[in-house]
Amino acid sequence: MDEEDRAEDVDDIEDDDKELVKRVKDRASMSSNEKVSLDKKWKEGKNFEIAGPLVCAVLVKKDSAAGAVRVYSDPVTNVVTGPKQKGVVLIVLKNNESCRLFGSPSVRWFRRVQNITN
Repeated sequence: MDEEDRAEDVDDIEDDDKELVKRVKDRASMSSNEKVSLDKKWKEGKNFEIAGPLVCAVLVKKDSAAGAVRVYSDPVTNVVTGPKQKGVVLIVLKNNESCRLFGSPSVRWFRRVQNITN
């Protein structure tokens, strides 16, 4: 899968949280009973911030502060952000891939919801 496939343009559904979660679950081949949460608001990332272990995808606002979102995949996926960029993209992380922010891009994280049993 090339970089273009990894950073999917989702301008048409960027405000539809249910559809975004469905898209993540479909692209990550998750079962219907697995739960995914999406941050309610856009967050300005911090330079060198690393996605937590439960993060399974990231929504990136390209026309945010200057920076980049990089997924260490094969090949590496890198989405540049800044005032001259346009659009919103979705990147789904595969198992054993990590994601790091550079600069201050605006993102919303998708996280796997763990079932806690006693």
